[in-house]
Amino acid sequence: MLFLRVISTLEELIFQFAVWLILLPKTIRKVLFRWSWAYHYVKQELEKEQEARFQDHLSPILFWVIVAVIPFYALGFEFFQDFFSDTKFGNFKSLGFETTLFGVACLLTVPPLVFAVRLQRKQGEEITYTTIRDTFYTQIYIAAPAQIISGLGQLKFFHELIWNAEEFLNTPSGSTEETKTILWFIYAILSSSYLIVWFIQEVQVFKLTLGLTTWKAVGSVILTSVKAYSILFGILILLLLISEVRNVLMAS
Repeated sequence: MLFLRVISTLEELIFQFAVWLILLPKTIRKVLFRWSWAYHYVKQELEKEQEARFQDHLSPILFWVIVAVIPFYALGFEFFQDFFSDTKFGNFKSLGFETTLFGVACLLTVPPLVFAVRLQRKQGEEITYTTIRDTFYTQIYIAAPAQIISGLGQLKFFHELIWNAEEFLNTPSGSTEETKTILWFIYAILSSSYLIVWFIQEVQVFKLTLGLTTWKAVGSVILTSVKAYSILFGILILLLLISEVRNVLMAS
């Protein structure tokens, strides 16, 4: 009986994984190219019974984990660790896989959560588990591609590509610097281009949610972005200081 339960569980896992592979490109395409899709889709799905929700696209949290959290950890966190190790702040390399992945997820949650709270307050509604769900899910959908395309994941990829340009691209040594400059330029274009896409998506969400004019929505998105990333960097600095104090105390 135990063997049959294991086989049944494995069968379900394989089926789920196969379905994710089918739905992932479809969901990415909608999020990237239909800029107000996430807002309408989340509203529509949350009106259904729980078992019937998010059947034709990946659910927001699953989409975010696959598109942002795991790639960020796999591609970008090593760069993050090396950077802060060089500054002698914290021993991030001593953290286990589960701790690091959970920490990455918590940090990446901050900007979409700040946006969701801002929208909820602007609507004059009390923030509860139920009321903020649709706003937060929408933010998670549109934040995921920005967090990997314009974040540390892409930076790590280009960092490796640029510093190993001769090996990867069979570039003659005399033209390496020119090649590196071109690659950094491509990285800057890709990052800034998708940040513009993300910004337009946020403006659309603010307009649809709050009924704002375009320029008022632009102003609200800018202010919320400053607040969100100030909080994020504040959390990072606090964690680094706590880590440094801990290291000093342990050394003494």
